[in-house]
Amino acid sequence: MEKKMLVYGHRGVGETQLENTMTGFQMAVDAGVDGVETDIQMTKDGHLILIHDNKVDRTTNGTGLVIDKTLTEIRELTIGQGEKIPLLSELFDFSNKHPDLLLNLEIKTYPDVEGEAWTSKVIDKTIEMLEEYGSAERSIFTSFSSWVLAYIDKKYSGKYKLQGFYPYFVMREKEAPDAKLFSVCMYYILRDENGNWLNTGSQVCPQEWFDSLIADGIEPWLCTGVKSKKELALAFERGGCLVTSDEPDTTLSYLRSIGAHI
Repeated sequence: MEKKMLVYGHRGVGETQLENTMTGFQMAVDAGVDGVETDIQMTKDGHLILIHDNKVDRTTNGTGLVIDKTLTEIRELTIGQGEKIPLLSELFDFSNKHPDLLLNLEIKTYPDVEGEAWTSKVIDKTIEMLEEYGSAERSIFTSFSSWVLAYIDKKYSGKYKLQGFYPYFVMREKEAPDAKLFSVCMYYILRDENGNWLNTGSQVCPQEWFDSLIADGIEPWLCTGVKSKKELALAFERGGCLVTSDEPDTTLSYLRSIGAHI
């Protein structure tokens, strides 16, 4: 096969009761994903954990901000039928048992919310752990924050792969990050003259968007909204390199049926 579209499990298996859990990551690997995507935040006492929201309310039986809780308090919470919020180290331990597994690490703290000092600490501690586990080569850092991407790019001299979001006006702080991007996650969103976002009714971006990114040396990746076999085939034809999926087993089945994955 000359080309295939990679598949990442979004938070493992998407917005389910196993979102960002070790069981969910295992299910994604069992489905045959090329990689997993997850979200990194830090507890009050400085431990890196995997949770999407800055509050624990939606995904656990607890309430309150992640930043206000110690690791002990976080570990007392349950997700779904008894799952625990994982440590980032647990994901690295898991991935080292699957040496071909790629990692998409999204920094979910922001300088305009938790502050620049806290956000930079989360980034630096994540990179320190990444290096300790020897996982840098198979990892990419993602953020909606232009500040986060620029911080990583500048402080670490362009060492790490970075991903933003496209069109760039969906980014925080400023539209075009001051950083060299490896890839972008694409949304087919437009905006009117007043800056209001417009729903296009389609999930697959126009061919010219793919062409422009590829010409700039940036890989076009697909967001979770690209779900159907028809959408996946069209995105693959237009140059899509990777899709992040809430249902990786179904996505993989569709891609295999059109010859876009082994």
